[in-house]
Amino acid sequence: MSSERNGVNIVTAAKRLLALVSLVALLSLAVGCGSDSSESAADRADSQPAESGEGRLQFSGEHAEEKAQMQALVDEIIERFKYHDKAPLWENEFSYLHDRATFDEYLEYDHIKHFNPDSVDHIDLDSFEFHGDTCYTWVTVYFEGPTGKVSTDHDVYPFYFHKGRWIRPTFTSNPSGIREQQEYERIMYQADSAAKAEAEEGL
Repeated sequence: MSSERNGVNIVTAAKRLLALVSLVALLSLAVGCGSDSSESAADRADSQPAESGEGRLQFSGEHAEEKAQMQALVDEIIERFKYHDKAPLWENEFSYLHDRATFDEYLEYDHIKHFNPDSVDHIDLDSFEFHGDTCYTWVTVYFEGPTGKVSTDHDVYPFYFHKGRWIRPTFTSNPSGIREQQEYERIMYQADSAAKAEAEEGL
């Protein structure tokens, strides 16, 4: 009797395990089918530059204009920072944040309050890699110490093409912030579509 009961328990456990595996597979399939195949802000948030450097291009020729825009943006931020002006940071955030907070509130965010690149002399944009409307840019940062000694560091900055121009967000430049912008754009699009439909009905 005991061996028979153990046999039943084993079969029951096996059935439950099979059901669990099937459920996990089904959920995975649902997640895969639910994703949008077209590139979106959220998709770009998950895109990362190749660590090997494969795909990186030098700024020249057809992309000279993009480099000029991004370089001018970085130069302006550094120059205005010399006068303790953090407005350029605000101007380069995604638009959803502008609807959610005021500039004064923004300045109180810890990340912004303690953002103080006083020792940065200038930044050179060296090479880049495009992922849709995201441009990962390899840069050389030049620091000038209190004795006048200059040192360098290398980093990768993401720039985003937003509302007809390239921006370099500080607070919202992360996957969460980009997804919030995507949701904001979706809501704004729905609102605009509803307003247009209502206007057409009134004609």
